[in-house]
Amino acid sequence: GKEVLKQNAINDALAAEAHCSQHPKRFSQGSFETCRLTLDAVMFTAAAYCRSVLGDFGWEEVYDHCDFGPGATTTLKREQGDRYYKIRDNAGVSTGCEPILAEYFCTRRPLWKGALLERNQSLYAICDWNRISTVPKDFKKDRPIAVEPSWNMFFQKGIGSVIRSRLRRRGIDINSQELNQQLARIGSRDGTWCTIDLSSASDTVSDALVWELVPPNWYQALYALRRPLGKLGKWYIRYPNIVTGK
Repeated sequence: GKEVLKQNAINDALAAEAHCSQHPKRFSQGSFETCRLTLDAVMFTAAAYCRSVLGDFGWEEVYDHCDFGPGATTTLKREQGDRYYKIRDNAGVSTGCEPILAEYFCTRRPLWKGALLERNQSLYAICDWNRISTVPKDFKKDRPIAVEPSWNMFFQKGIGSVIRSRLRRRGIDINSQELNQQLARIGSRDGTWCTIDLSSASDTVSDALVWELVPPNWYQALYALRRPLGKLGKWYIRYPNIVTGK
């Protein structure tokens, strides 16, 4: 039933977190299933490509693309996911994101600056965790998600939009599946293309991997929007963290 699907998704998420916690050690010691030289060459090439695609980072550009999404947050259900509720709600923000929110208010929302300086408790509240939940992936499987504090989501959407625009400059449009559909059609006819399905692919993009691949200024921005804890029911789990080594 639904509870079984949910529990299986949670178990997969916890297994992925345990796997990610081993990445810092495996990167430093080269304990992946390849030789050290091959690993270094692959990571150097991948990091160079990420630098060339992403280019320079700037919060001013991100601010142009920030917005609230339509989904739930740590304090609001999906039924109250529109902008009206998120602005009037005692919106959550993580400790790392609070300075970014302050700069945004001061530079882009001067009318809110006074409330910020007074640390108006109706404007935002510190929330250093996200809520671990699940949603249906298909009719036979659920997938785990992390429901974020409102203001973290606001800036995450801005960074996501900038990354998408950088990719489009290289001819990679992740807003469209047209190219994938065309290649799948060709592959189904003559076998020249095929696809692979990696288990828990997105769940195993660890903090350590991002540290290794993206430029430092990009990593610092992404890290600032990241929560250290995940709330699962009445329990909390600590996410693997390359900066603290935990």
